[in-house]
Amino acid sequence: MDYYGASVGHKLVLRITDRNRAASQTTISNHNKYGTTVSQNNPETLFHLGICYEIGKGVEMNKYKAAEYFKKAAEQGHVDAQWHMGVCYYTGNGVAMNKVKAVEWVRKAAERGHILAQHSLGNFYLNGETGLPMNKVKAAEWYQKSANQGYAEAQFELGVCYSKGEGVYMNKAKAIEWWKKRLSKDMQTHNLVWVFIILLVQECLLI
Repeated sequence: MDYYGASVGHKLVLRITDRNRAASQTTISNHNKYGTTVSQNNPETLFHLGICYEIGKGVEMNKYKAAEYFKKAAEQGHVDAQWHMGVCYYTGNGVAMNKVKAVEWVRKAAERGHILAQHSLGNFYLNGETGLPMNKVKAAEWYQKSANQGYAEAQFELGVCYSKGEGVYMNKAKAIEWWKKRLSKDMQTHNLVWVFIILLVQECLLI
């Protein structure tokens, strides 16, 4: 899937790729042409319709319809839609805010390997929010799952866990190892702010 978001700290933020915009435009065109037969039985189509309504692509922006389509797709097992339902319930976007339901949907996506959901679940456990008890061991476990799949934010957070001994045994070498993995992505994307921060933190650890 190409429609991804970022879990920044304890917040959930979304962004959309150009490739997915195009896929969503095709979906809404077919939906307008063929009606409900296109949308009701295909979770991928339902998901893209949700995107269309969320960003106002080909249709008038409508966060309530977006959440409606995301939920239909999520209930049919669409993992990105499950993640989005977690975001909707967490932020109250198109549905009544409900942190318990947010965790339920994020967990469904995380257990199926969604890297953003895994990172977010780690945040929930680290901060003891959304009704979950604080559990730094589980936080580190979920960061590890996301980091292993290459998600830069999780790699940084896992490095923090090792640097502080939160949820794992303190290991400065492993902390630096994970930060270097994050750093390599920042170098590729010219994210100089993160490059500076990570280099500074590494320097402090080595003192």
